[in-house]
Amino acid sequence: MENKNMNTTNGSVLANEKGENRMMNGELTYEDKVIQKIIGYALKDVDGLLTLDGGFFSNMAEKLVNTDNVTAGINTEVGKKQVAVDLDVIVEYGKDIEDIYNQIKELISTEVNNMTHLDVIEVNVNVADRVCPPEAGPVPSISVVPQQPPHPLYIHCLLGVHDIEPHT
Repeated sequence: MENKNMNTTNGSVLANEKGENRMMNGELTYEDKVIQKIIGYALKDVDGLLTLDGGFFSNMAEKLVNTDNVTAGINTEVGKKQVAVDLDVIVEYGKDIEDIYNQIKELISTEVNNMTHLDVIEVNVNVADRVCPPEAGPVPSISVVPQQPPHPLYIHCLLGVHDIEPHT
């Protein structure tokens, strides 16, 4: 016999074996980490996105950071029907950041909706850093005395050292 499902706010109307409708109550909810993992895996192949706040993503040549935490740098607020997302990202030098942002929004919205039927109502992206890829070679130095110590990845780019993993 055909199973007829109709979603309601308080539960589902199901047809039993005799074809009689009965109400089944219940609720489907998601932990933040579930949505964060969906987002983390969805963004792993975005060109120019090197990492999410020290996450596991890699650039095209080598892994920039070696960790299995796909939720690092992803913060979510998950409601019953909607999701809001905040990301801290590190992008590759020379890439169009607005294009990366648009790809991020589209992928997050599509993947979260396809897997959970939740609507992504907001995606906020903070670009925490922009670093050169290993194949780009050293970045020309500027004779300015920094107010604080430079980021280790920036020093690696300036020196042309690309096989050292940064300390996080």
